[in-house]
Amino acid sequence: MKIVKLYADWCGPCRVLEDMLRRCDIKHESVDAESPDGEGLSIKYHVRNLPTLLILDDDENLLRKMTGLPKSIDELTNFIYATN
Repeated sequence: MKIVKLYADWCGPCRVLEDMLRRCDIKHESVDAESPDGEGLSIKYHVRNLPTLLILDDDENLLRKMTGLPKSIDELTNFIYATN
């Protein structure tokens, strides 16, 4: 499983989400949505708003997607560790 956070430098909620992920010690990859890689991921996974968390399997297939800021740490961890 791979966790990818799409963000932008100007996005306040993106910074809050980064802090939540760090406080929970959740290993993830952060990709600037305005970079070439970020634009490609946004197209591939239909990302329209930031921040967006993508949960991908080992073959880069989308398992789950969360757009926006979770309301709590519990909501974040439930989303990340949910079973399919």
